[in-house]
Parts: sequence; structure tokens; C-alpha cells
Amino acid sequence: MPLRRQMIATMMPLGIAVCLVAGCGRSNDASSEKPATKVTVSRVRRAGVSVKVSVVGTVMPVDTSIVASEAPGLVTAFPFREGNFIRKGQPLASLRDVTLLIEIEKTRALLRQQQQKYEELRAGYLPEEVSQAEARMRAAEAAIHLAESHGARLKDLQQRSSGAITDQELDQAQYEMEKARQNFIEAKSDYEMKAGGYRQEVVAAAKAAVDAAQQEVRRLENEVQKHTVQAPFDAFLVVEHTDVGQWVNMGGPVATLARLDEVEVRVNIEESDVQLVQVGDSVGVRIDAFPADKFTGKVVSVVPRADWQHGSRSFPVVVRMKNVIDHDQPQLKEGMVARITFQGPPQESLLVHKDAIVRATGRPMVYVVDGNDTVHAVEITEGVNQGEFVAVEGDLNEDDRLATEGVERLHPFDRVAVLREVATQGISTPPPPSRMLSDEAIGADSASAPGG
Repeated sequence: MPLRRQMIATMMPLGIAVCLVAGCGRSNDASSEKPATKVTVSRVRRAGVSVKVSVVGTVMPVDTSIVASEAPGLVTAFPFREGNFIRKGQPLASLRDVTLLIEIEKTRALLRQQQQKYEELRAGYLPEEVSQAEARMRAAEAAIHLAESHGARLKDLQQRSSGAITDQELDQAQYEMEKARQNFIEAKSDYEMKAGGYRQEVVAAAKAAVDAAQQEVRRLENEVQKHTVQAPFDAFLVVEHTDVGQWVNMGGPVATLARLDEVEVRVNIEESDVQLVQVGDSVGVRIDAFPADKFTGKVVSVVPRADWQHGSRSFPVVVRMKNVIDHDQPQLKEGMVARITFQGPPQESLLVHKDAIVRATGRPMVYVVDGNDTVHAVEITEGVNQGEFVAVEGDLNEDDRLATEGVERLHPFDRVAVLREVATQGISTPPPPSRMLSDEAIGADSASAPGG
């Protein structure tokens, strides 16, 4: 049975009893009749309603980095202070590197020596050296002819005049010829080597020595660079970890940097509202420090895991937004309070004027004005506020007339006199959120109640 009929059936005996006690049946006494209550009415309307939820978070940098030193050393320069804006590549700190600079100059000198030797071998011998080697080869060749001619004459003389030439003289002539031949072979080899240049393996060995020296120079240059700690990105210096005269160990912290050209707001959203959030959504952001300004952020992450082990059923949501850097100072600073409103897609709902709702009985209800200008009560469940109207659930129909002004004087089955009807055209969905979660409520994962 519909709720309206149930209430009518329930209240009927009570109404009859009241009439009997009050003498309602005495039609001749007109003064005993209760006069009609004057009321205004408003129509029940059906419209699309978007559920909204606002949560509170804190402005945080997109990137925060504790910049460390790649080398141990004594700090000789620390040019920036907390709050300064630092460009990418600017030095945060310099460490003493005198010994390294001396070592690198020594290695560069060795590299120049190796390069010169390699270039000489790669270019080969000078033309003058080749010509000299050729001349020595020709002279050695001529010496062979001379020694052979001298030996031939001695041998002929011995044959024609026995005893004129001794065996010792012939052996000496033979020795001179062999010596001349060996000198020629040596001179020819020297000429051919100089004419053809140095062997490839000799040139390759020289090239390898050059490469090794270059690598050593690069290594030392890299060590020198490690003694200058640079900013890895455009950022603000938020914490100093060292200063001039202090010793920094390898891997020791030098400064904490925060990148604030973009900022993030991380909030927790209740399980019942998580369907309102989608990655890529644009959301409105209000910053307490700038109440007159409107900011827009973008949902970049919805972490699909609640901290349920500790009793929380809320899910972290990360919203990213652009920041303005003016005169090396960010408009939005780390730690500012941010309020983000998430809004779901419109859903068709029944809307009633807020003045029609009676809450004095414990459970909210409204009085529906029937066609004969009598009223009956209908219990409702309130939803989200929409300006002057409230989305409700109950035994109501679109265009039902509800008592508004004067409703506090009504009882079930009272007669009413309708003075006027409140216009309900142009119902909109204004920006005030349906519920608000504080930082404490978010952390405790408490439920938020609808606004009334």
C-alpha cells in the first residue's frame, strides 16, 4: 500500500476520535469548526541533481629533491639561501678541488705528448728520410758490384799466375762481397720500410695510448664536476643542509629543492563518494589564502587502495594544478590550505522547497495539499541541497503542492487556505557543496552528513 494511503488509513480513526471529543458532529455550532490555516505552497519538481563533495587538502610541490654531493670535500662556496629561486644547472655548492685540477693538467700534458707521437706515426716518414734511405740502398748496391769485380780480378790473376794471389787474399775478397750483399739487404729493407710508412700495429698502439689518455682526462674532468653540486631542475631552495667551511661526505645532503611551477593537492575521499572522481577530470579548487581567486586542477591519480588495516575506507586522490611564478616567487606555496569540490554526473531527483520540510517530529516530513485543500503528511529522506531546494525521496509525485509558509502550524488533515504559490521555475544546481570534510574527518575516515 502506498505511504500516503497508509498514513490516511492510520490517521483516520484518530481524526474521527478527535472530532467526537471536540464535538465535530454538532453541525449547528459553527463556532466549533477550526478555521483554515493560511499557507503558501510550492510544487514538487523533477530535475537533474549532481552530487557534490568538498574535501580539504594541502598544497604540495610536484617534485621535492634532497640534492646530495657526489664527492666528499670541504665546502668553499654556497651562494644561495632558503627561499631563493634557482635555475637548472646553477651551482648550489662548490667543494675544494685544487689537487684534482693539478692532476688533470698533468694528464692533459701527457695526452698532448701521446697525440703528437700518434700523428707522427700516422703521417709516416719525411720525404727527406725516404730519399736518404734510397741513397744508402743504391750505395750498398754499388758496393756489391765493386766487391764482385775485385774478387773476380783476384781469382783470374791466381789462375794466370800461380802463387801471385794467396788463399787469404781470395778469402778476404769473398768476405767483402758477402758483406756488401748484407749491407745492401739492410739498406733495401730500411728504404722499403720508410717508403711504405710505419706498420699498422705500431700506429694502432699509439692510437690506443691516445685514447687511454683521453679517457683519463674525462675521468678527472668528471671528478672536478662532482665537486660542483648543481640544481637538477628549476626550483626553490627550501632547506639548507650545509654551508661554507663544512665538510660534506659522498652522498651527504646539500640542499632540499621544491619545484613549484606545478603543485599537487592530495586529499582523501570517502568510499561512498569515490565514484564521483575520474582520472582526467577538471575540478574546482579554492585556496584559503586567495578567497577571491578561482583555481582549476586536474585529477592525475586515484590510488586504488584504502588504509583499511587502520580502519580507513577513504581513497587518496591527487589533483595537480598550474602555479604562477612572479618575480621568482610562487603564488601558491607549500602548506597552503586547498579545498577541492568533486561533482558527479546529474541524476534525476525530486526537489522540494526547503521551507516545506518539517523536522520537529524527529523524522523530516512535508505536508501535501490535496485537491480539497486539506493536508496529509509524507515522510521523506533528504538528499543534497540545491540552493533553495532539497533533493528528497518519499511518496511524492511531480507537481504535488506542498505547504511552505505557515507549515509549522499544520497538523494532518487540517484545512488550508492557499494564499499564493511560490514559483519553482528555473531550478538550478548552484555551487555550494552537499557536504564538507575537514582534515580531521578525512584522517579519521568519518562519515559526512548532508547539508541542511
